[in-house]
Amino acid sequence: MSNNQKTRAVGRRNGENVRELTITVPMPPRELSPNGYTRRRAHIAAKVAAREDAQTKARQAIILWQRAHKTSWQPIEGAVLVSALFIVGTGRRRDRDNAIASLKSTLDGFTRAGIWRDDSQVEWGTVNWFKQASWLPEVVITIKDTEGGYS
Repeated sequence: MSNNQKTRAVGRRNGENVRELTITVPMPPRELSPNGYTRRRAHIAAKVAAREDAQTKARQAIILWQRAHKTSWQPIEGAVLVSALFIVGTGRRRDRDNAIASLKSTLDGFTRAGIWRDDSQVEWGTVNWFKQASWLPEVVITIKDTEGGYS
């Protein structure tokens, strides 16, 4: 499946103007876990790679949204609801707070791409895990403008 097929941009729901993006990113590496011990150099390299990958995928999602709505994307000003679905290969028990913390570099990439003004606008919605052994570990992130509306 190509990156374009994994990135969705939705605009209307029940006749209401709602900005929504769904972006699939790779599972954050162990170096980004708040509980893991890693060397500083490895941690920084993992942060940079995750941020740049997220920024690229967010820009792709914004382009799809602009094409679908024939208008330019403006960064979300108000609160943003972010939900995450972690697709994993094992049934190992995971901690919600650590999973969210490991996505910090991804959120920074979304900020740099211009999805929202600042990642302090993020309000976390659902964080779920789905076990699929034959799948590459990844995270499906859904972003919704909770204030609604776009022109």
